[in-house]
Amino acid sequence: MTPNLQTLSQIINIKSLEILQKTGKIQRVSLTVIDLENPSSVVSINGDVQRYPASVVKLFWAIQSLVELQESKELDLLLGKMIVDSDDWAGQQIVDKLCGKDPQDPKDFEKAYEKRRKLETFWHKLGYKTLKAAHKTFLNEYSEFDDWIKQNKSQNSVTSGMVADLWKKLWVNDPSLGLTENKREKLLNWLRREPLHQALKPEEKNFQASLLGYNLPPEAVLYTKSGWRDNTINDSGVIVSNKANKKLGQNSVIVVLSELGESEGIDFLRSLFLNCLY
Repeated sequence: MTPNLQTLSQIINIKSLEILQKTGKIQRVSLTVIDLENPSSVVSINGDVQRYPASVVKLFWAIQSLVELQESKELDLLLGKMIVDSDDWAGQQIVDKLCGKDPQDPKDFEKAYEKRRKLETFWHKLGYKTLKAAHKTFLNEYSEFDDWIKQNKSQNSVTSGMVADLWKKLWVNDPSLGLTENKREKLLNWLRREPLHQALKPEEKNFQASLLGYNLPPEAVLYTKSGWRDNTINDSGVIVSNKANKKLGQNSVIVVLSELGESEGIDFLRSLFLNCLY
């Protein structure tokens, strides 16, 4: 067992990680845990590996839009749908508000891409230098421009360490984010979910609450942004438990990015708190 796994055994059920290690699949998973009662305490496996975030990228878009865009009922409706329901159409509208409408003429793609890159440069200035977030998530209609970005520029990508650090900053409302307390509380309300102990499928409502939340104790509160597509099943967030919890700290950030395929990825996420001592 590696030192990282030994440390993680004090927080989560690591049997699934040990199985992945034995079967050679551990490189398909990135996992980062931060104890928010001791924020310098960070445990990570493959935490600096770039992976496709799927809808986890919407957390970055949401924070940026709350900082840069004027408050309105329309914006709140779009952000609520994008975060609560992980609605891709709403996410596409948010990107358009931040960067402008998509060009139709390929001659304009390069110029428009420079506008799209503000979805990255905003975060690069905050230290997330390797973030890639310039193309929209799953599209309701084909977009030649977004396809061009993916083919000629880059796919969206994050690291679990980066996402965990963002959650930590959001939780304490780090001034570097530029969020007012009211906007931070609004976002946390959208992110909050009751842990759901039902094995839902990705197409079912409340699926996000049934990943890391699947084996959490009833008293736990979950703030989460998940993402899934093809072989990618990701979850990220803050878990708030109680001080009597023997393993999990009162407030912990946990981020898991996996490329295990849908079924194995879901089972892996749901196993992380299985049989933990509460």
